[in-house]
This record gives sequence, structure tokens and C-alpha cells, in this order.
Amino acid sequence: SGLILSSGKNDGPPDLDEVLRRFQKKLRSLFGGGGPRPVGGGASGGSAAIGIGSIVLGLLIIWILTSSWYLNEPAERSVITRFGKYVKTTGEGFNLRMPWPIDRREVVNVTEVLTYPAKTRMLTQDEALVDINLAVQYRRADPVKFAFNVRDPEETLGEVSGSAIREIIGQSRLESVLGVGRQEISVRTKELVQRTITAYNTGIEVTSVN
Repeated sequence: SGLILSSGKNDGPPDLDEVLRRFQKKLRSLFGGGGPRPVGGGASGGSAAIGIGSIVLGLLIIWILTSSWYLNEPAERSVITRFGKYVKTTGEGFNLRMPWPIDRREVVNVTEVLTYPAKTRMLTQDEALVDINLAVQYRRADPVKFAFNVRDPEETLGEVSGSAIREIIGQSRLESVLGVGRQEISVRTKELVQRTITAYNTGIEVTSVN
């Protein structure tokens, strides 16, 4: 009879579950795993929070700089309002304001000459019917009044001009309208239009009426 000695080792194939567990463990070690992390803990979580905070701070600084500085051209005036209330009017060059939407800026060109055209039909003093083509030239002389006092300054100018020319033509005879009195009619109309829109505080200055 022979004596059979046992080494105590399992010489069979490795257990499949054990192989899978070892493989998963290696994967976790490669990708920085190792199980769930506690909430708010870990160096990588803190670094990510600092990175996001730096990006937000940088964007905030860029927004403040781009919204606060602005340039006015020589003919421009900027009307600045803060939460809808007038604050100041700035002139030519670089200027500073509170960032949008705290401060809002409306740019008004105070030297540009604009033209408001109109066409109307009316009666002269001697009851002749005439067609009038009117061109009122103006500039926005007072940017604050222009921006705040009247809802639509140009439309107001048009209504005032039509009313003024009807009054002047109604006081003139056809011969004067068609001939030597034309220049005088232009001057009188300009004066009447200017008086009226000044009373409305539109900020508009009439330069000529043709």
C-alpha cells in the first residue's frame, strides 16, 4: 500500500468570481477609483471648485470692464440713467459708468443736421389751394431734453411744422407764396416752429425751413 501526501494547495483552475474581483480592483486603481468618496471631501473636488470659481471671477471682471468704459465721439453726448433715473451727461472721450444693467446709456449726436420732410395742401389768404413741400432741418441740441421730455421728438416736430406752415400760408396771398414772399414765409415758419417746440422742451434746434 502506498502513502498519499497532501500539500494542502488547490491545484484546480482559479475561481471565476475571484478573477473578476481582481480585474475590477485593477481598473479602479487605474482610474482613481477605490469606492465612493465622502461628500465634500477629496483634493480633486476642492481643485475643481477652485477652478470653476476662477473662471466665474474672470468672466465677472471682463463683464465689468467691457460694460463700464465707453468712448464718445466729438459730436456725441451720452445720457446715463441709473435704474431709469437720469444721472449725468458725458461728453467727448473715454468715460466711466456702472456696468449694465445698473446704468444705461443713450447716445445723442448734437451736431448732426437732420431733415424732416412733409407734404401738405392748404388754402391761402385769398382762398387759393396750394400744395406745399416742406423740409425742416434740425439738430438735437439738448440731449437730456431730447431723451426724456417728449415721447417722440421727431413726430412732435412734424406736427408742429405742419401746423405752423398752415398758419403762415393762411395769412399769405397766392402771389406772395409763389413769388417774392417765399423767403419771408420760410423765415416766419422757422421762427414759429422753434418757439413752439421750445415751449415743449424737446431739445431740438431748427436750423432752416425750406
